[in-house]
Amino acid sequence: MDDDLMPIMSGNFLKAVPMSILSEDQAQKNHNQSLGRLRERGGLDPSEAWAITEHRGQFDYRGKACERALMARVVNSLGPRRIS
Repeated sequence: MDDDLMPIMSGNFLKAVPMSILSEDQAQKNHNQSLGRLRERGGLDPSEAWAITEHRGQFDYRGKACERALMARVVNSLGPRRIS
């Protein structure tokens, strides 16, 4: 996997997200591990990744709604794209 991506475990839609949208500080708070270590261990589930992007504690909501919110965050992080 690309070093710039965090694997998403058990995702229905997403298989990875850009590391750039994740907060190292929040990963430490939520998991007592660095993003690099979490990546080495297989990644995050969608709700864990969402919590880290939003600077929230362990997000206890599971399911497609959480993954969709994370997917929207990923799309927004890409910025506007010109389609030719």
